[in-house]
Amino acid sequence: MDFKKFTEHGASYLINIDEWNLAGAKAELMESCTIDILNLTESYISSSSADSFRTNLSDDEKLIYLLHQLHPENPSEMSYRKAVVEPFLCSHKVLYIDFPGNDIESWKTEYLNPHTSDLKQKYRNIIKTFVHPFINKVESNTSGFLGYELVLQYYFFYPFNDGANNHIGDWEHLNVVISPLSKVEPLLNKEEKEQILNGARKNAEDQLVIKRVESYFHHNVFVLDYSSPNVYEPRQLWEKEIKSRPERMLDERKLWRKFRELAYQDDKETIINTHPIAYIGGDSKGLDLLLVTPGGKNQNSHGTFPFPGLYKDVGPGSATEQISIHFDHHDYFKNNNPDKYETYKRGGVIRFNRPERLEIIPD
Repeated sequence: MDFKKFTEHGASYLINIDEWNLAGAKAELMESCTIDILNLTESYISSSSADSFRTNLSDDEKLIYLLHQLHPENPSEMSYRKAVVEPFLCSHKVLYIDFPGNDIESWKTEYLNPHTSDLKQKYRNIIKTFVHPFINKVESNTSGFLGYELVLQYYFFYPFNDGANNHIGDWEHLNVVISPLSKVEPLLNKEEKEQILNGARKNAEDQLVIKRVESYFHHNVFVLDYSSPNVYEPRQLWEKEIKSRPERMLDERKLWRKFRELAYQDDKETIINTHPIAYIGGDSKGLDLLLVTPGGKNQNSHGTFPFPGLYKDVGPGSATEQISIHFDHHDYFKNNNPDKYETYKRGGVIRFNRPERLEIIPD
C-alpha cells in the first residue's frame, strides 16, 4: 500500500522513538517520545545546540537531531561509528510508525470486509509499489570493472504482518535486471547504458527483456537467472545446452525449465513476458501454530516468493512457509481478461503494470 495515504485520515502522524540501553544482559527502555510529521514547521535549530536527545526539544529539533545522529554515512552517534562501547550505557534508538490495529482480530476489522473477507474498498485505492531504478556497476576483485546492469527495484509496503511473528509495518522488495534482447548474456557498456536511459537505442526492435529476477523473502533471496542458460535462445538450441550443462544442485534443470516458462506469455513461446510474477501471503508451517487455535492462522507473511513451494528456515525461529496456490500466467494472458483474476483476497492477482500503482523513487 501507499504508506503516505495513512497520513491523510487524522490530525497527527507520529513517528515513535524508543531509546534502549543494550549494555546489560537485558535491554532496558530508557525513554519513549514521538515526532508529529504533520505539525512540523520550517524553522528549526541546529542539532549542535542540543547535547542530548533527552533535552526538551520541539518536534522540528528532534527530527533534525535524529537526521544527524542516524546519518547513514556520517552519524554523530558514536555507538554507530566505533566497535567499542561503554560498559554501562549502549544507546540504541528504534523508530517506527504505528499503523491501524495491533493484533490479528483488529487488523481483520480494520482492513477486511466482514461479509466477504476481501480487502475494503478504501484500501484498494491505495495499492502501490515504489520503483527505484539504478545502475549497477559490476566489478570483480581480479579483473576490476566489467560493465553495467540496469536494475528496477520494486518496494512493497505492508501495514501489518500476520505470519510466524505478528507485527505492524514492514517492507519487502524485488529486483528486476533488464537488458536488450541481444545483450542478455553480456554486461552493458557505457554507450549501451546511455542509449537505454536516453531512449535512443540504435535498434528499436531489440526490445528490453528481463535478464534476472531477485526475489526477496525475509533474510533470503532467490535468484531467477534468465541469461544463463539464455531462455530467449531458440528452443532447440536451449534444450541442447541444458542437457550438456552439469547440474550444480539437485533438479537444477527443473528450475531452468521453470525460468523459461516464466519468460513467455504463451506455450508456443511467441510472446516474451516482461512482467515478473511474485507470490505473497505464505502460510506458516512452523511450531508457532501450536500456540494458536485451529483454523486459518499466520497466513499473511510479507515475503516475495518466486513460485509455489515449501520454503524451509526462512523466517524467525527457523519458520517454514508455504505457497500453495499456483497462478497459470499462460492462461492469464491467453484469456486477455485480467479483471477476471484481480480479486482482493487469497488466490487473487494484483497487477502493478498500471501507472496509478507505480511511484518512481529517485536515486
